[in-house]
This record gives sequence, structure tokens and C-alpha cells, in this order.
Amino acid sequence: MGHLSVNIFSRINFFLPLFLGREEYIPFIPGWRCTTNKVKTKYSITYIPSKRSNLVYSKNRQSVKVYGEQEYFNDGQTIAYLVYSLLEVDRQKNNETTAHLAACSKDGKGIMLLGERGAGKTSILLALCRRYGYKIIANDLALLGFDKKRNQIFINDGTKIFGLRHTAAKMHHPDLLRFFSGKIKDSWTTKSFILPKEINVFVENKKMIISKVFFCHLHANKEENFFEGKMSGGWIKVSLYENFSRYIRGSSVIPFLGGIGGNSIGYIPSLDQLKFHQQRVKLINYLVNNLGIIHISGGNLQQMCDFINKETFGKK
Repeated sequence: MGHLSVNIFSRINFFLPLFLGREEYIPFIPGWRCTTNKVKTKYSITYIPSKRSNLVYSKNRQSVKVYGEQEYFNDGQTIAYLVYSLLEVDRQKNNETTAHLAACSKDGKGIMLLGERGAGKTSILLALCRRYGYKIIANDLALLGFDKKRNQIFINDGTKIFGLRHTAAKMHHPDLLRFFSGKIKDSWTTKSFILPKEINVFVENKKMIISKVFFCHLHANKEENFFEGKMSGGWIKVSLYENFSRYIRGSSVIPFLGGIGGNSIGYIPSLDQLKFHQQRVKLINYLVNNLGIIHISGGNLQQMCDFINKETFGKK
């Protein structure tokens, strides 16, 4: 992922075709690449077929042995997300962190969209990309970094896929309803995952410095008045800290349940350290106190996008 690597060892090679990009979870891991050559890295995962499921971490948390039934590990997904967990340690050593957000760029300027789950970040991102000519940097997960010497927040990479709820498509992007099929039982939980190339959206693959940050809430009520204001205080810092700590602390890693009867394959420890915590706090303080976060909410998607574009470039 990016410039970081983990070696995966096993007597069984069924992971390889999946890791080369044929499995559906790969687009949800930012910057994923796979090679058949051993790489120079301190981190490793070794899979050992066994009737008993377990995870055994080394004392320095740089390697893990994975035991379990082959049937459960066939799709490679469990191994892939353990890779993510180990690489998060290396990221945080380099003052980077995985964050849940959306981001896009235009004319060399990057913007970041924060917000709670279901707050409309994807709908806003889609509109900026399709109607205003922005490129997608990330949606859902981004590899966020802070250069303290230059006082710059940047995104190295991110997941380049739109996870659009059926209800959001109906309200804001009705032409994308073609990506949903069959009877929709629950419009809120039903999602379709759309690749940028399927809707003629361009992708930003370069490291991008963030110029503007918005905390968004697109209301379901289209008549809701537009609001904008600068965010400050403890709540937003606590929210960002929880966001930026999820992967290093293991709270976002999918539950590792499997095998016959759904037996747990082991406890995934927090890989956090005091140094990592202090770096995330500095990132958050700079984000809130220096760069600034603009809170925007309302029911009119175009109005919100017009405001974002104007704030970024000084014009509609």
C-alpha cells in the first residue's frame, strides 16, 4: 500500500490470484498492490492451515502467525485486512493515519469532506466530480498525512470507489439508479459501489495538499436552510481523534469470525503508541486551529457545492 509493504508466507498459494486484484474487497483498500517477489520489510504474516483458529503476534508486533481452516481463508479477505493493520503501524511512524473521509481535487487544490456516516459526503463528492470537474482523491478511506515542517496536510492515496446509498441516488443522483437492480427492501442500507470510470469521473493519483476542509451534513429535507460556520471546541477534536485512531487501535478491522460454528480466530491488539497519539493530536490541532474546518449543512446539494467551489477558488 503506497510505499509500505508486508510479506505474506504460506505453503498454500490460493491467496495470490485474489491479491492480484480479482477479489471484490480490493477496491476498498487504498493503494493496494501485490507482487510475487519478496520485499524488504520488517512486517510479515504467515498463514498455517489448522483446525484450530488463532492469531499469534510477535513481541514487537511486527509479525503475526495466522492459524485456521483453509475454507475460511479462501477469499484472502482476512489476510488482507491483517496486512492493513500491520501497515498502519508504519504509516503512523511516518506521521500518517487512515481516516474516514472524502476528498477531491481541481487545478492542483485538494479539498477534504468530513462528516458522520450517512451525512452525504458521497453525494457531495459525486456532484463536485460530475458537475464541477473535480477529480476523486478518496471516498470512505484516505491515507492522511501531516508535514510539520511545511505546515501542510496532505492525502497520499485513498479508495477510489463511490459507495452510494439507494436513498441518496433517488434524492440527488437519480440517473445513477441504473446501478441498482432487483427489489429494494431498505433504501437506506442498500448500496451500490460504482467505479469512477463507469460514470466518466477522473481520478487524482498524485499526493495532494489539502487547501480547504468542510464538515458536511446534507439534510434529507431539501427545504432545510443552508448554514455555514467555522468549527472549534472540544467536540470536533474528539470526533477527529476517534476517526484518526480507528485503524491503529483495531476498532475498524472487520470481526474475524469463521470456521465451523463461527469460532473466533483470535484477539487483534491495539497497535497504538504514545508517539502516535501525540502526532495525531498535533495533526488535529493544526487542522482545527490553523487550517480551519468549515461546517456546512442544508438540504440543497447544488447550494452546498457552489459554496465549496467558491470557498476553494473565490468564484462559482
